[in-house]
Amino acid sequence: MRHGVAAAALLAALALATGCGTAGFGGGASFPQAEQAFRAAGLQVCSATTPEVRAPDATAGRVYDLQRTCDDDDGDGVLVTVTEYPTEGDRDAALGRYNAQARPIGVVWTLGPLTIQASGDRDGDAVDGLTRALDDAGAK
Repeated sequence: MRHGVAAAALLAALALATGCGTAGFGGGASFPQAEQAFRAAGLQVCSATTPEVRAPDATAGRVYDLQRTCDDDDGDGVLVTVTEYPTEGDRDAALGRYNAQARPIGVVWTLGPLTIQASGDRDGDAVDGLTRALDDAGAK
């Protein structure tokens, strides 16, 4: 029985290390492709800013305030951080750091060289729409 538990733990660690559950790194995903997925989810980009502090090993990042309509800030949106990494290993390491938090806040997808994180106060319907749109774009 002990060997079975050890084998299961080893397989889980191997799956995590090989990026199981992440999107492929190729495919040319970019900030415009992420923005297209936001629009496909029925969300407008009300603002896009560059974070003052970049995530470790990241090459670029943007923080988006997404709402159903920008003129009406009634809490029907989501705050999304998109971060670009130079290698698949850097992107997957960032995802691992996020998942290792005791209480991760939000949800993270991978799309090519990007991580896409929805965090903060967010509307459940907006996140559901975003999830469907990112799935359609090939995010994991």
